Order: sequence, then structure tokens, then C-alpha cells
Amino acid sequence: MNIYKRIYTIKSGKNKLNSFIDISTGRQLRVVFNILVDWKGFRSLLDLSLYGLSKESASIISSHNQIAFSGGYEDRTALLFHGEIINVQKERHGPDAVTRIYARSGPAGLAKSTISKTLGEGAPLPEVIKACADAMSLPLIVNGIEPGVAFSGGYTLFGDPKKHLAELSKTHRFDWVVENNKLVVVGNKSKRPGKAHRISMLTGMEGSPEITGGGKTEVEAKVKVRLNPGIKIGQLFEIISEYPRANFSGVYYNNIPKTVGEGTYKVHRIEHSGDSHGDEWSTKLTGLRFLNNE
Repeated sequence: MNIYKRIYTIKSGKNKLNSFIDISTGRQLRVVFNILVDWKGFRSLLDLSLYGLSKESASIISSHNQIAFSGGYEDRTALLFHGEIINVQKERHGPDAVTRIYARSGPAGLAKSTISKTLGEGAPLPEVIKACADAMSLPLIVNGIEPGVAFSGGYTLFGDPKKHLAELSKTHRFDWVVENNKLVVVGNKSKRPGKAHRISMLTGMEGSPEITGGGKTEVEAKVKVRLNPGIKIGQLFEIISEYPRANFSGVYYNNIPKTVGEGTYKVHRIEHSGDSHGDEWSTKLTGLRFLNNE
């Protein structure tokens, strides 16, 4: 992937997404964005600032509209965020008028979604998860959930489907998040499809990766690369670096053996950030060592 010629596009609308900023317009308009997807966060989030919008253009952006943000480079652009606008603020940074947009993934009404359903004897775990997704009006993406896990006495779902998912995820060891208006569920010992992303100086790594934790199952890696729209939460990445840093109890070590940080990691937090008129155009990955990658 070439890491030059930045590109981004924005679509928005009430019931249908329409082009708001296309590729040609985007080269003229300053945009600053931060997108966060985290297993612990339930929903992916967008913080987007648009500089110098006309009053007419700014009026098109309003709360409860859908918004989709795509970004990357000329040879590779992909959807980074799709969700609902929850707040729009007008700000002024020096001489610039700024329209700041806060959005979260998922359809309108997701926070208040409810379920009242009883599944029969022998209901498999994937069916229970699918019922929760349906109650939230979300398409479901599942990887690594054993179909053999079933509830002999049936399963009753009542109340908040998100609460049921949280309880099920602890008992049956899976992670879940609403990403781009889809419910993504991945088993703790599984991963999303695709080969492990190789992170090195040749593929856009910025600075040195940071390795924290201890023991085989608790090693965590943090690394920053040039914006990569192809990396998704739940996928694997492999760090190739001559100069990793270790952080043990808040103490940093630079001269550490390569074997400390070598290995494959599973993304559990991903943050895309950029400034179309600045240096920032990056993806920050946080992952735990993945041992079930045979």
C-alpha cells in the first residue's frame, strides 16, 4: 500500500446517505478526525471537525442524521466509521469557523433497544446472540463462537439486549462491539478473517512499538502506523522492529531482547486519527498476544 496522496470522503443523510464531501472537495477543506473502536466501549465513536464550512453546508449536518467517513490513500480507501450523529457544535479556532460533529455507531434508538423473547430447549449460543442483534436492529458478524454450546433448558431474553450480551460474553468468553452499524462478535481464542498484518518500518510504522505486561498470556503491544483502513478490531498483527520499548510497572526499557515483543497480537483497540492539513494521518493499535494462531 502506498502511503501518500491522502483521501477522505464524507456521506450524510437522514434516511439515506448522500455525498457530502467528495474526493475533490476534500482536498480543499480541512478535516480533523478521531475514530475509536474498543471492545470495552460497546460502540465505536467519531469526533470530527470540519473547518470553513459555509452556513448552507453546515446546516445539512444535524443530530440524528447518519454519517459515514471513509479515509486512506489514493490506492486504498475504506469505510472507517458509520453511525448516528449525536451532537453538532459550532466553534471558532482563531479566524476559522469549525463545525464539530460527535457520532456513535449504531442506528437511532439503539441505546433504548429492548428484547422479550424465549428460545426453546437446546437453543445454541449463536442463536441467542443473533436474537440480541435482531433486537438492536443490527446485522451480525460472528467469528469463533462454538455452535456446540447450547442451553438445554432454553434461554429467556428480557430487557436490555446489550446487558444480555455483556453477561454472555463473560461466561462464554467472547468480545463484542458495534462497528460501522454492525454487531461484531469474536471468540477470545478466535479472530476475524484475514492474514496477520505485518507492522514494520516498510509498512508505515511510526516510532517504536511499546510492549507491556508480563507472562505469555498477558503481553500487550501498542504500535502506531500510517493510517491503515484495512485493519479491523479482532484481526491479527505482527510487529517487526529492531527497537521495541518495554514498559513494566511504569518503567521504560529501550534495550530489550527482540524476543520480548516478538509474536502475533490480536487487535482489541484501534484508533484512527488525522488532520488533512497537518502531519497526523495514523492508526494506533493495541493488542494482546495471540497464542491460538496455529
